[in-house]
Amino acid sequence: MKTEIVNLTKKLIEVESVKSKPEKLQEVVDLAANYFKDTQLIVKKYKSQDKPSFMVLSKNTKHPKFIMNGHLDVVEADKDQFHPIIKGDKIVARGAGDMKGSCAVMMIVAKKIFLQNPKLSFGLMLTTDEEIGGNNGVEYLLKKEKYKSDIAFIPDGGHDFEIITEEKGILHFQLETKGISCHASRPWLGKSAIDELITACSKLRKTFVNPKSPAEWKISFNVGKISGGEAANKVASTARAECDIRFPSKYSQKELNCVTDKEQ
Repeated sequence: MKTEIVNLTKKLIEVESVKSKPEKLQEVVDLAANYFKDTQLIVKKYKSQDKPSFMVLSKNTKHPKFIMNGHLDVVEADKDQFHPIIKGDKIVARGAGDMKGSCAVMMIVAKKIFLQNPKLSFGLMLTTDEEIGGNNGVEYLLKKEKYKSDIAFIPDGGHDFEIITEEKGILHFQLETKGISCHASRPWLGKSAIDELITACSKLRKTFVNPKSPAEWKISFNVGKISGGEAANKVASTARAECDIRFPSKYSQKELNCVTDKEQ
């Protein structure tokens, strides 16, 4: 089985399935779906906003007992990173760990499970937009196509092989501040939007103190990108920060919106 996993993983990796190349997203889906053409498993393909996905089902149902889930899209990379290299007992390439290796394993397992127990109710869900949010992949299949299961198995991105039973929610937002532009030699004539932005971000940092380890299961806050201003000798009239908050299930996005609005 090891050889089969390695060979299938390499084939998946060699397809440059990034968001900027929709034809490659379709290619990797077709490649994966064709893996099941010689079986009695049911394959159903879908597409939402040019993002293809597919389901492999042991029974013609939208509610199998359990679903294995994975994504075949990867983050943009140089061309040579899509040529897998074997180093010791590892495959080194874009998407090997996140998560074409796991997808290859689940594809092989789906075949073997069906051969051993064709009466078992299960599904395999593979999508191509996880790296950009999953709205046209998993969200589409669950909300629009109405797929669901009693158990979901998602071996995505981990390296310690611990079983994770809870994920944090995500809130992405942009802070924008406005000031009054003037020459840097006369700052008293203006108001720096960048200074205002730093103050706003500092307030949020004091409100959301980041955890120091996985044991602290609480809200985290990150400023991922800052932009603003035109030149070093000019007081900035606008500034923006793109922010990320991760929150446990006991909080709601509405609550966090209220907090961030208050701090601003």
